[in-house]
Amino acid sequence: MEQRDEGFAGKVAVLTGAASGMGLRTAERLAKAGAKVVMCDINAEALATAAAAIRAAGGAVETCVTDVRKFADAEKAAAEAEKLGGCDVLITFAGGNEARCCKSHVPFYEQPVEVLDWGIDVNLKGPVYFARALMPQMVAKGKGVICCLGSVTGVEGDGVGTMYGTAKSGLFNFVKGLAVAGGPHGVRS
Repeated sequence: MEQRDEGFAGKVAVLTGAASGMGLRTAERLAKAGAKVVMCDINAEALATAAAAIRAAGGAVETCVTDVRKFADAEKAAAEAEKLGGCDVLITFAGGNEARCCKSHVPFYEQPVEVLDWGIDVNLKGPVYFARALMPQMVAKGKGVICCLGSVTGVEGDGVGTMYGTAKSGLFNFVKGLAVAGGPHGVRS
């Protein structure tokens, strides 16, 4: 690994959805900057491959196979972060439009309830669970950053992937609540 960004050197970052897309690119960048990264994803094979590539480039990463819909998995990720010194940064990338991800391209009023549940659980409950599991470590340190990815769909809506927009809209308020709860303890969102 080349030049390190001293702002992240030695920091512990937990990322959901870290085996692909923006989560993977951020894991690569944070590891390059000297952070210790806990990469969380439901796809064990992709997670192992991604982590191996980052390690080969000199990065420090741990993997944690997680389903963000399960609080026990968020606690598992928190335990990994604690082993590394406690979480400094949480970024919740895991998510997606339920119609696309569940291959159910019908209007909201025809969506199976399982697809609706998936949309809310992954896109809203996942960030809530991970923040709940990791924020105590940040409060104990007196500092930390929580970043939950939103979407313009949270403002505009979607007639097919309705839960995606609903969840992202909910995240806007959730992040405000995190700021109120965390601000006195140096935890930003």
